[in-house]
Amino acid sequence: METPNFWSVIPASVRYDPEIPPNAKLLYSEITALSNRDGYCTAKNEYFSSLYGVSKRTVSDLITRLTRRGYIRVDIIRDARQVIQERRIYCAVPTPFLSATLPENTPDNPHTPIAEICDTSRKNMRDPIAEICADNIRMNKTRINNTPIIPKGMSLFEDYAGANVDLLEALNGFEEMRRKKRKPMTDRARKMLLSKLDKLSGGNPEKQIRLLDQSILKCWDTVYPLDEDKVKFTDKPKLIEESWCQDG
Repeated sequence: METPNFWSVIPASVRYDPEIPPNAKLLYSEITALSNRDGYCTAKNEYFSSLYGVSKRTVSDLITRLTRRGYIRVDIIRDARQVIQERRIYCAVPTPFLSATLPENTPDNPHTPIAEICDTSRKNMRDPIAEICADNIRMNKTRINNTPIIPKGMSLFEDYAGANVDLLEALNGFEEMRRKKRKPMTDRARKMLLSKLDKLSGGNPEKQIRLLDQSILKCWDTVYPLDEDKVKFTDKPKLIEESWCQDG
């Protein structure tokens, strides 16, 4: 875990945005403090949940709000097997004391490095801080009436999970289990799975993760009500006895 910096920053565009709640602004401030060393924050939702005394679901919702407003950017780092290794949260608003920059521009990642934005601002204005705030307020006014756009190339699971890394990992784990059973999922199968998750969980991400974990453990082709819910279904499948499924 990175060591928090003593100082944190809330830019004017974030501070005065009526579209996000006060807790989101406080969370943004904490992210800037945790980004001082590397230019990005790797803290998990559990950290913020414990720090502010709120649920992980609340933290996930706040991160999603900040992402959709364009104030932060969330990158998921995977290894060669596409297993999630780390989540990096970048502050997308120019912040002078952050030393690192966003990753270089690519077709799927059209972002301007933070350092480049700040350098350009310093060259073209008499009062850097005042100009940054003015630019951010203008950008914010433009964003208010715009509908958030989901980045192109985002998979169904990534779109569904948003900034919730734990949920995305559970979804990917379920798909990996299906591949091992030689029953790979089509896009239609993924949509049906997500629809059933919504129905059984009532939209609760924590319950969605538990539903997926239960199906992974029992090697089911889809999700079924949790054992603790005590709801019996006649079409509940039998447990498949395969050695790779029993790996605890």
